[in-house]
Amino acid sequence: MSSWFVYALVFLIPVGMKKYLYSFTSGVSDYHSIFLFGIDVLLVVFLVIWGIRTIKWNAVTKLLLVFSLLGLFPILWSSNAWLIVFKWFHLLLFILFALSVAALLEKGTIKLKAILWLLVISSVLQSIVGFFQFGAQASVGLHLLGESFITPLTKGVARVGVGDLSFLRIYGTMPHANILAAFLVMGLVAAIGLLFLGEKKRWKNALLGLCIFSLLGGLLLTFSRSGWIVTALSIAALLVYGFFTKSLRARIFFLSGVILVTFAALFIQFGWLVFPRAHFTAEEPSVDHRVRYNTIGAELLLHHPFGVGWGNQILTAAEEGLYGEQGLSLSWQEQPIHNLYILIATESGIVGIAAFLIFLFLVFRSTFRRFKETRGGETAHEIFVCGVLLGGLLLFGLVDHFMWDLEAGQLMFWLAVGLLLGVGFSSGVIGASASQKK
Repeated sequence: MSSWFVYALVFLIPVGMKKYLYSFTSGVSDYHSIFLFGIDVLLVVFLVIWGIRTIKWNAVTKLLLVFSLLGLFPILWSSNAWLIVFKWFHLLLFILFALSVAALLEKGTIKLKAILWLLVISSVLQSIVGFFQFGAQASVGLHLLGESFITPLTKGVARVGVGDLSFLRIYGTMPHANILAAFLVMGLVAAIGLLFLGEKKRWKNALLGLCIFSLLGGLLLTFSRSGWIVTALSIAALLVYGFFTKSLRARIFFLSGVILVTFAALFIQFGWLVFPRAHFTAEEPSVDHRVRYNTIGAELLLHHPFGVGWGNQILTAAEEGLYGEQGLSLSWQEQPIHNLYILIATESGIVGIAAFLIFLFLVFRSTFRRFKETRGGETAHEIFVCGVLLGGLLLFGLVDHFMWDLEAGQLMFWLAVGLLLGVGFSSGVIGASASQKK
């Protein structure tokens, strides 16, 4: 029964059904308000009944829990103590989810292939929703599933301009086009991973080829440049790995053909939209504002080396006038730092970001050693695919924040962490549980 809760959580990642409950500030914001998400209900039920008792209390588990407490420590001097407590509790839920997924995956209670298939199906459905949104240049009526309400005249919606024309960047049921792009990248990597993991029936391979075509089309219409870059790097990593793995070479030729045909078809149809979007300059707002947000993060860390507390980055920066100093005087410009690592550092302090980076180092070191032990086999393929899943999100983290403070992004990130922990757990580097050592 626990496996079905995990599978449901994976499939429902893009479904943003939520109920507003309370705001810690005068306005309503995803960053400073309490929303009850449908996913949260499933998550709590899963953790209470099955998840927590499956967790292995090893070095990585303890490190993650200590890390979460470091962002709770500023409660001693913060004026927004209850916001810190709420954000800490929410973070703790996702950390426990990742650890539970790792344990259940190692035990065989949940299957990696099933999770990959669910990621593929859910992301393809998001692509299809996006195609309809692009055709209508508006939302398509899925507001109960979390779709933003968009019309051709809605202000503040992500669009791409070509000459005098402006086109909607597709959202699916996600809060933003960049978050949808990240989810589609996960679906794309999952589809390629299923090819690597030996789907022997031709109709399944043909279906995966169609899924890859659909996902690449959806990624194009997000017009997410960070998404395009991560897609290119993820595909390149998987192709190189497959080419140098003898057992995968035949599948690499099939995959390469699918990708080449897809790129050719998409560029013939949409090249006139892609090329103007494919370059950027330091002066354009999306780049310039990110630099300014990073500067704000550096100032906060300088003034608060022990952090400002979970969820308090925006409020503290606004209270200290840092947005105004950077010329970000409008209320909508008071946004989180668009860099995962600087954001974590400002909220949990220098010790907190150090703990987070040490955690990532331990995970990748462990799984790399396990990868070398199983090189050429199915376990090695699993490790590589899961490594690309997490690595892609970490690359997104260089220019965005949604993995840390938005529901869908948090679920994507901690799922990827749990999957990589699960496939690399038995190497002994992360640390066996007490029962294992006996």
